[in-house]
Amino acid sequence: MKIYFLKITSFFLLVSSVLGIILSKNLFIQFISISLTALFIYFSIFYIIVLVRNRIKPIEITALYDGETFPLQTAEFRAEIKNEIALFPGVDLYISYRVYENGNFQNKTTANLNKIEKNVYKFDTIFERHGKFVLKEFAVKYRDIFGLTELDVKTSCVKTVSVQPFFSDEIKIPIFSDDGGEVAIKKTAKENSTDFFENRKYFPGDDPRRINWKIYARFNELQIREVEKTPPKIGEIYVIFAPFSDSAYEYEQTSSLFLAMTNYLISNNFTVKALSSSSKEIREIRKYDEKAIREITDNSNRKLENINIPADSRSIIFASFVEFSRIVKDYDLNGSAAFVSYFVNPLTGAKKKDYIFKILARDNIFMELLLRRKIVKDQSKEDTLLEEIKQLSYKKNIELEIYRGSDEIYRNADAKE
Repeated sequence: MKIYFLKITSFFLLVSSVLGIILSKNLFIQFISISLTALFIYFSIFYIIVLVRNRIKPIEITALYDGETFPLQTAEFRAEIKNEIALFPGVDLYISYRVYENGNFQNKTTANLNKIEKNVYKFDTIFERHGKFVLKEFAVKYRDIFGLTELDVKTSCVKTVSVQPFFSDEIKIPIFSDDGGEVAIKKTAKENSTDFFENRKYFPGDDPRRINWKIYARFNELQIREVEKTPPKIGEIYVIFAPFSDSAYEYEQTSSLFLAMTNYLISNNFTVKALSSSSKEIREIRKYDEKAIREITDNSNRKLENINIPADSRSIIFASFVEFSRIVKDYDLNGSAAFVSYFVNPLTGAKKKDYIFKILARDNIFMELLLRRKIVKDQSKEDTLLEEIKQLSYKKNIELEIYRGSDEIYRNADAKE
């Protein structure tokens, strides 16, 4: 809450300073009071100039640029600001905005603006997960370096940001075909495009647009592409995608595994039948369709409920630990293969003396130690639950692989259990 550009604490500090000047006879208190009052007057003059200037020539964000954005990594944005105002010494410039997903408010973000050229500023932000987000309700913020005062100048700007999920095109995990047997699918070498067509010798009168120039370049013989061949269908595979988790790391790792395997199966001519919380219906994917796959990955950040798993279907399951520990009890997954992301909080393994020195100055050491104790206790409970889930999976004939990760999951190689 603010009174004009004064925070509540700053307002009372200003009142105290004025009273100190009037009532106190102590020279030191008077000096401090006069200094604080002078600071408030100095910053107030600047804010009045900003408000008057903004009425004459409104401050506007005319353009907002972003590069390729991934979750859990710092992304750099650039903003063009029209009618910018030269800053007084001791005043910093910030930008604030609200983040929405599917019309639902997610969070409010404030970032420091750094000038790189005339009217162009850059700022950094981090998205905790992938998806399509809308940034709006922007404001240019002026804030003094002491944190006493702050002025928001609202501006109309809307920006849609697509945060890409992590993706790896190399993945080696077992899969099952629709006839119930385990199959080993080796990644095929990239073939020449002529392998998908019947070719015959070129005769005068044939359409020259159908000449296969690659064969001509190789064998110095004119041939034309005649009939397109359809690669034989290998099988259908049910894939259960359940990434929901309070941990952004589990959510992103699960999504990454799902994307990699889906791409791998489709490239090997499998039909993927995906079950996820993005839809109550089974989504059938026969060929690579980025839009359809992104609809699944971008809209599955909720619990998987009321799904119909066909009887005797040997599914591949990609799930966060919290989701798998629930669905393995609720559904018949006998004979399936499950790949579960399990986040390990790095604080559980930190020594107390090392941990204390990493505490931010604004934090209370006692409260931080209590928080660490709670984290260690919660992690111990999850480790116990993990052992129970392993035993249950064994009884249900589920091939279970645990992918352990920490907050450095996307900077270092994953540790696979």
